[in-house]
Amino acid sequence: MATRSLIARALDVGFESVYCHWDGYPQHNGEILLTHYRTAEAVAELLSFGDISVLGPMIGVAHDFEQTGHSPFTTFYGRDRGDAGENTRPIHHPFLRRVLGRAESCGCEFVYVFEDDYWSCCKRGP
Repeated sequence: MATRSLIARALDVGFESVYCHWDGYPQHNGEILLTHYRTAEAVAELLSFGDISVLGPMIGVAHDFEQTGHSPFTTFYGRDRGDAGENTRPIHHPFLRRVLGRAESCGCEFVYVFEDDYWSCCKRGP
């Protein structure tokens, strides 16, 4: 079963976020974000690809969506599966509460927010 998460970053005005389907718990996605996506530029590039199936330590190159295995590359719905529309871009939110609302509507258990060169994580639900 998937541990869904939402990965967001603060903008000059509002926030943008992407959904991540697998391994959203802090010991996996949290650790990868803290270790490999430590700058505003790295986070912006990660989110620019849109929703994520599996977060990896590297953005990497396009690859077969079904062949994630132990790849170090992040697997994106748009780039790697060819999805179009909402899953291929980050979603803009005017306020943090809208980020949390999207997390709820996607069934995300964890929300990661990058702001002022710092990652924050919160667990949703009971």
